[in-house]
Amino acid sequence: TIGTTALVSSGAVPPTDYWGTWAVWWTGDAMGVLVVAPFLLSLRIRSSAARVSWLRRAEAVALFVALAAVSYAVFRSPIHIQYLVFPFLGWAAWRFEQRGAAPAALLVAGIAVWAAVRGYGPFEQGTLFQKMVTLQLFNAGIAFTSFVLAALVTERRTARAELKRFAVDLEDRVRRRTAELSEANDRLQREILERQRAEEDLRKTGTRLAEAQQIAHIGSWEWDIAADALTWSDEFFRIFDVDPREFDGTYDAFLGLVHPDDRDRADEVVRQALRDRAPFSFDFRTVRPNGEQRILRSRGEVMVDGSGTPIRMVGTGQDITEQQRAEDALKRFIANASHELRTPLTTVWGYAEALARHGRDLPPEVFDEFLATLGREGERARHLFDSLLDLSRAEQAQSVGRRQAVGLAEATRRVIETIAPSASGSTMASSRAGGSRSTW
Repeated sequence: TIGTTALVSSGAVPPTDYWGTWAVWWTGDAMGVLVVAPFLLSLRIRSSAARVSWLRRAEAVALFVALAAVSYAVFRSPIHIQYLVFPFLGWAAWRFEQRGAAPAALLVAGIAVWAAVRGYGPFEQGTLFQKMVTLQLFNAGIAFTSFVLAALVTERRTARAELKRFAVDLEDRVRRRTAELSEANDRLQREILERQRAEEDLRKTGTRLAEAQQIAHIGSWEWDIAADALTWSDEFFRIFDVDPREFDGTYDAFLGLVHPDDRDRADEVVRQALRDRAPFSFDFRTVRPNGEQRILRSRGEVMVDGSGTPIRMVGTGQDITEQQRAEDALKRFIANASHELRTPLTTVWGYAEALARHGRDLPPEVFDEFLATLGREGERARHLFDSLLDLSRAEQAQSVGRRQAVGLAEATRRVIETIAPSASGSTMASSRAGGSRSTW
């Protein structure tokens, strides 16, 4: 507007041509903004492809040749068919985006300007202002059509590339996550197998422990002092011959199973262990429901917390009934063996003393009888020693039993000869052959 006004004011342009001059000026400026500037900017756009194929280059050449031919034909035709160029502009924008749309719009706009200057086609009639307005509207139409479609295609391609990149990234994440989950699953499987093996080992250990306790008649127990809750092993229930479902699991219930004569002593041992926080051991009797008495040996320890307060007791209990019976039988056997061994030794000692003192004065038949008695008592003592050795071998599973027939009359005579010296003290009597009686 300023430029046209200046030209009219200076007389360079008649006032009647003011709007025509203004329209030409405006058309040139608008063409530079709408068509030329985008073309120049498109030259700086680099192709996303590393290398353009020859087929694509041939397609671009064919497109621009066809676009130029159609544009020329449209603007030389007396029929208003200039809209035939829009499909080719769409082709350029769709296939080549901004790099194809900008040159195509510039090419069509240039041919349209040429036709307007020459007065061809739609520019044959009308004033200069009307021609410029028509040209400007056409240029604006091809510019907006080409650039908007190219922008949409570019945005679509960018979205597709972004979506593809996101898909690749998502696939990579899924792959990594799958690998992590697979690794975690493998670790979980290993942990499950290890736990199963540990549980199996624990079960086997528990089974072996239960079998060992059953064989050794040793049970284990634990007493939660604060809760007054007793926990017994299966063998401990078998020792007491108590059904676990009928046992209250309290300390008083345990004392109820102890023999009445041992109950106070057992309670005192436990109380003393609680006071001293020290291990303990004691033997006690229990009476089973069928009335049978068993002897148990219990050992235990007191567990304390950080402040030294007793919180629980743990220990074992062993059925030593058979062991106690064996020890009692052994004591009786030793007492009997001592008596049996003392008797022949006393006899041997008595006869040996008599022979030492009066052997020369004895009649020959009495002397021989004394020697025979000494031999028999010595043999008896040797037999007792052999029996003791056999007993020792029996304890080592190496005993060899022996049987011997003994006549009743001979055994009676030996008994009389054995007890005769001890019955008369140091006095021994024998009958001489002549029927007289002598005393030593």
